[in-house]
Amino acid sequence: MLMNRAARQVLIQTVPEHVGAHDWWIYLVVSALGTASFDPESRVLYRQHRSKVVWIRLSALRRLRYKLRRFLRIGSSQLVLRQAEEFLRLCGPALSSDYRSILDGLVETGRRSFWSRLASISLSSRR
Repeated sequence: MLMNRAARQVLIQTVPEHVGAHDWWIYLVVSALGTASFDPESRVLYRQHRSKVVWIRLSALRRLRYKLRRFLRIGSSQLVLRQAEEFLRLCGPALSSDYRSILDGLVETGRRSFWSRLASISLSSRR
């Protein structure tokens, strides 16, 4: 990950108490408050750890089952919600009104029960 001095300063000023993964946080802050770009060419050597190589050998069905279980596991959505709340707390005042509105909606929706969120999706798809 490469960043300029301005991005570094913003990140130093927005140190979160709750963060799921540091790379998620960095991308979230930089993309919302500045510009993030992707370079498809690798600039560093990457070594796959032995424990991760097993993942490649799993069948597509087993990988799908694993991902589905992880998605449904209690607390996984809470991680995203906590990070969104933290982002709103630290960076909310610097966001455009459009971004702020989207983030407020995400946090408000995330605080509701699963069934309430499901009903919202069902109702909005009928419009």
